[in-house]
Amino acid sequence: MFSINYFYVNSFHEYMHKQILLFGFIIFLPFSIFTQVELSELGHTNMNFIADEDGEFSDWLEIRNTGSLSVNIADYGLTNDPTLPFKFTLPSYALQPGEHKLIWASGKNRIPVIDHYETVIAANYTWQYLVPSSEPDASWRLPNQTLIGWSSGIGGVGFGDNDDGTTIPTATSVFLRKTFNLSDVATIEFLKLYMDYDDGFVAYINGVEIARANVGVVGTPPAFNSLAAGNHEANGYQGIALDGYVVNMSALEGILVNGENVLSIQVHNATVNSSDLTSNAFLAAGVSGSAIQFGPALTWMNLVASSAWHTNFEVSTGDQIMLSLP
Repeated sequence: MFSINYFYVNSFHEYMHKQILLFGFIIFLPFSIFTQVELSELGHTNMNFIADEDGEFSDWLEIRNTGSLSVNIADYGLTNDPTLPFKFTLPSYALQPGEHKLIWASGKNRIPVIDHYETVIAANYTWQYLVPSSEPDASWRLPNQTLIGWSSGIGGVGFGDNDDGTTIPTATSVFLRKTFNLSDVATIEFLKLYMDYDDGFVAYINGVEIARANVGVVGTPPAFNSLAAGNHEANGYQGIALDGYVVNMSALEGILVNGENVLSIQVHNATVNSSDLTSNAFLAAGVSGSAIQFGPALTWMNLVASSAWHTNFEVSTGDQIMLSLP
């Protein structure tokens, strides 16, 4: 048995300019949690009222969470055919209390994975850092560590270009850590590291290498006194876009966890007596749910997500538009 909630579409009930048709009745079968999520509106003959991301005026419907708790609507079904209640299956998505979710009944059959982007870490946050004189224990790349001899300061940590939040003496390398807490790791679909560096770097999340440039061999952490392969001038203070590195999410499967995680970075100079060192890092995330875990993506990151959902059916007069819970 499944619980249903539906509209019956009638052609005679149209608003002025044929913008919205809304006529319906609701049946609830005995699953009380279902009353939290319901069909709340139906837009039929949408000729010039709301355009989708393609600039087209498709029909649309809306679901709403009327309860006081978040509800994951994974595997809920939408249909215009009562014999196929799960014609279109909704994705995993945490519908927040009071949230309305518009779904296009366009037949385009689209569900973007990423709902929005967030800034997980910015360069000007407070970081832990170490200017090493010997090789630190490998645990510095792991979360939930108590590190002896490390300092804290505003990033980036470096010297020489007036682009540093914390200035250190001339050094061959600097090691940095910034922890971040995830409340729902399952919603993190995409990560991108933006790095402004001089001269080479390696970055890790929870000890797994996620990006590298101009130093050492992939998969092998460089020694603290390793030199970068050549000069690489920082971009940010010159007004040039930062280098971006898309993280291989499959490499982090089972590594990212709910709770504390850590981004760790080691930055290396090309020469022992280099005149500058830069270590500005930003971590952005593409999130599948609507809940905010961090802050909005910075505008210069140029990360744009479409949150539009499109069913695999269109609405016609006489259709019964049904929302079903398995």
